[in-house]
Amino acid sequence: MKCSTLGALLCSACVATLMSCGDSTPAPVDQTTPAAATVVLSRLIFTGEANVGGAVKVEIKDSYIESALDGNPGFLGTTLTTLTALPEHKSSIKVTIDNLSYYDQAPTQIVCNEDSNNKMSIVYSGPFGSYYEGTAGKLYRATAPLQYIEQGLTENITEAAVSAFFLTSCKDTNGNSYEVSFYPSSDPLSHSITTTFRVLDGSLKGIIRVHHEGEGHVPFVDMLL
Repeated sequence: MKCSTLGALLCSACVATLMSCGDSTPAPVDQTTPAAATVVLSRLIFTGEANVGGAVKVEIKDSYIESALDGNPGFLGTTLTTLTALPEHKSSIKVTIDNLSYYDQAPTQIVCNEDSNNKMSIVYSGPFGSYYEGTAGKLYRATAPLQYIEQGLTENITEAAVSAFFLTSCKDTNGNSYEVSFYPSSDPLSHSITTTFRVLDGSLKGIIRVHHEGEGHVPFVDMLL
């Protein structure tokens, strides 16, 4: 009787164990393909080839302008009447000059990194006209003398132009210091050339002056693009 009872208990234990093993289901494997990361390509990168050799790349580092190239997504229809003309919008820029032969120096790369404390004054424009800095950092265009309206939903920006003297400090690959400067068309050093950035094809046209610092009087190099 004791053996029979013991056998029954062992049999029950085996059945329970088998049932437990049979109920054990492995965790499902997640075969979902992770979503590809969104790559945002800047449309504010402009390049040009210079008459003296070398190439220039200017990157406008301005997230608001980037968002407003196809129109103002936050359009509220705001209008302004001012006592003085609105100022130009200012943007940070990064300049890279490649393969420039500076007099007797071998071709090198010169880089001027963006500086949030040193921004370029730029007039942005499109088919509807030119835009200036209004309230809340938005772009506004003139509808009459000293009267402006906020950039519209479909008012795209196709071009930008340097509107004031701008100078930035730079370094070449050997650590040498340079100054790179831009000029508005009204400045005699611009030779009446307007330096422009064309959004449609990423082209850069105009004149840029490069000066090697720290070696006494060294002539400038004007790069006509």
